[in-house]
Amino acid sequence: MILGIVQARMGSTRLPGKVLLEIAGRPLLWHVLHRLKAATLLDRILLATSNHPADASLLALARESGIDAVAGDPEDVLDRFYRAALPHRPDVVVRVTGDCPLLDPVVIDQLVQVFLGQRPTVDYAVTAPSYPDGMDCEAFTFETLARAWREARLQSEREHVTPYIWKNPSLFHIHRMEYGRDCSSVRLTVDEPEDLTVVRAVYGSLYREGEVFHLEEILDWLNRNETVQALNRSITRNEGYQKSLANDRVFPAR
Repeated sequence: MILGIVQARMGSTRLPGKVLLEIAGRPLLWHVLHRLKAATLLDRILLATSNHPADASLLALARESGIDAVAGDPEDVLDRFYRAALPHRPDVVVRVTGDCPLLDPVVIDQLVQVFLGQRPTVDYAVTAPSYPDGMDCEAFTFETLARAWREARLQSEREHVTPYIWKNPSLFHIHRMEYGRDCSSVRLTVDEPEDLTVVRAVYGSLYREGEVFHLEEILDWLNRNETVQALNRSITRNEGYQKSLANDRVFPAR
């Protein structure tokens, strides 16, 4: 079984409530779930949110979208992921985040294919930084997730789910799926108001109800609309993880 898990919460510090902000007449998170459902290799999809009262609206949105949802620890997202996957004991877990409304289901399928083709040698596969920020997805075995859940101790490792895995290549066999060209300067995620402006512009031009547009179409449109692409270019990639590192603390042992 291949299980896709989306993490999302309302408590973003940089853009509060971003996952419910409107894009093309729908909440941002709705688009993430809609695009994820277009991936052909996922057997099941779950939304993993927190049990904070503010996130009850996300549980409702998932139900309306035909997606199962679970609520867990607001701070320990690794624990939330592990407990969401545990009842299913999947062969493969695919992780995406709820702030990537342009995530391409074709990229997800490609990553799963690469991961399955590398098994049992590889424990963890991820899109490389040559992909635009916002095309990020990760695939790993349930055993890999369980080991990270047992052993990860730093807050940054618990909050961001997979750092314990990719920081320890001596423990886990890792594969990075490269894109055909370097698009690392392109931002397709939503962390700041400028990101939302860019994503809304892309949707305004490419989105058609019931259809899914893809990465090459997005890049082609941005190349023809350089002023839009430049709006969020100065924002640091993975800024949230860097902030977590600056305020790291040790969690109790499992």
